[in-house]
Amino acid sequence: MPEENTVILQTLKSFQPNELPRGRCIATGKTKLIIDLEESPGNVAVFSMDNVTAGNGRRKAVGEGKGVLSNEISSNVFARLKRDGIPVAFVRKGGDRWFEAPACRMLPFELVVRRRGTGSFTKRNPIVADGAYFEQLVSETYLKTTGKRWGEHELPDDDPLMVIDEKKKVIHLHDASVVFDEGKPFLTLPFSAVFTDPEDFERLGTAQRQSILTFIALEAAWREQECDLWDFKVEAGVTAKGEVIIADVIDAESCRVRDKKGVDLSKQFFRDGGDIDKVVARYRMAAEYTKRFNN
Repeated sequence: MPEENTVILQTLKSFQPNELPRGRCIATGKTKLIIDLEESPGNVAVFSMDNVTAGNGRRKAVGEGKGVLSNEISSNVFARLKRDGIPVAFVRKGGDRWFEAPACRMLPFELVVRRRGTGSFTKRNPIVADGAYFEQLVSETYLKTTGKRWGEHELPDDDPLMVIDEKKKVIHLHDASVVFDEGKPFLTLPFSAVFTDPEDFERLGTAQRQSILTFIALEAAWREQECDLWDFKVEAGVTAKGEVIIADVIDAESCRVRDKKGVDLSKQFFRDGGDIDKVVARYRMAAEYTKRFNN
């Protein structure tokens, strides 16, 4: 059995039976599980664990109670987005560590929207100062990969930046951690290698537009709490009816947020080498803020 699956099984054994939704685990990630709900056919439970990772899994830690906080943040965020009319994969908060969502086929992309320059963006664009404010939101799309592979191709790193040439029907992949040179992708793929469903290219366009609307809605929600949303990463899925919706989770690991004192409430503190207990404390602050999103 792969080491990751062994760790997941050991982690699940540490929970009380009433903490776990009843059903079959159908997908695993670095920090969450997707469970096919017995009690609600067609829906799944998105279950958050205490794992924290950074650098595409190169740094790992376990923070006690982190899964509860991640679920609290995601549930509050999705409830707010749903109230604001954004199509999201959220039905209800089902337990301390999971929420119920409609089952969907996940699109193989990560959608990043930025209000400020930081992180990998400033590495690729060194002329942009850290924290630089963008009057017009910056939207980027990354190919979601694992094990530094896409099909038969080896990659320099996971989740490369995508530059789409619609005219030539190709996708240029760039290493997101180095200075960007548009003319020098490390790999170019035909549309058919990524858009396995002929309609997925149009769905990507829909998902990109929805990610921007989602950012604008959350930016307003955080501003109400006197906090500043710098950027976020979201994913999208396709429901059984063919609807494109914002899915997965939106928590302190997928957003960069700073409070009015400049304290970073996101995983960035962990990426920068911060102690896991202090990281969890910042997640707790984020959870308290999001509890007020729907007042």
